[in-house]
Amino acid sequence: MADFAMKSPDAHAGQAPPSVPVPWSSAMKYGLAPIAVALALAARVALQPVLGDEAPYLFFVPAVLVAAGLGGLGPGLVATALGLALGSFFVRSGFPHFSRPELASAAAFAVIGIGMAWGGEQLQRNRRRAAASTQDTVAREAHLQSILDTVPDAMVVIDERGVTLDILAGDLQLSHDLDINYMLVAERPA
Repeated sequence: MADFAMKSPDAHAGQAPPSVPVPWSSAMKYGLAPIAVALALAARVALQPVLGDEAPYLFFVPAVLVAAGLGGLGPGLVATALGLALGSFFVRSGFPHFSRPELASAAAFAVIGIGMAWGGEQLQRNRRRAAASTQDTVAREAHLQSILDTVPDAMVVIDERGVTLDILAGDLQLSHDLDINYMLVAERPA
């Protein structure tokens, strides 16, 4: 601690301050959902000759994950709804006439998408808490550093009667008188 207190004010000058994430606007968060779903749709359409009507929602799972992870609950739910709607076009029997397995697949995708959206919201909340905690820590560190920058190289702590209680001297050599006063205080009964 004494070594830290003796550093010059420029000791931390070479260090970059911790980065605080810049919050995205709502438009950016919600705009991410259709873009991610459109990319998933493009991949699904490109693989349509290979996949046929199998796995109609599989490619939309990463889109929901990205939208929820970067945007939170709302964008995750938007991506889930879009993926559910677009995935239904790849189902063999078509939207109004889903078979039981197709309905189960759609319901599973919806439940998983809602879960991912909720998890993305929790992630966003934790990020905001971490950013606030980081800002608080940086402010406290700056306050402490400003106090330590004003501390002289040596301090003598005395009580109200003028008796020396402690000497904080860092690397300085103490005079003989101070050594004697310190010894007398140390030998005084408590």
